[in-house]
Amino acid sequence: MTGVRMKDTADTADTAENWRQRAQQTRADAERESDPEIKAAMLEIATNYEQLAELAEKLDGSPTPK
Repeated sequence: MTGVRMKDTADTADTAENWRQRAQQTRADAERESDPEIKAAMLEIATNYEQLAELAEKLDGSPTPK
């Protein structure tokens, strides 16, 4: 049978952490960027990664750390 495989809780938690790490790295990379337009775009991407982390946590049922 084919279909969508539901991830277990550990997979979802790892995904949230993965998105947070991507956000952190993207922010660090943005700080080294000299072009203001590229820097702004990178910071927006980092914010989107944080939103993905929050969504992954909601799907997992875990509280979002502040």
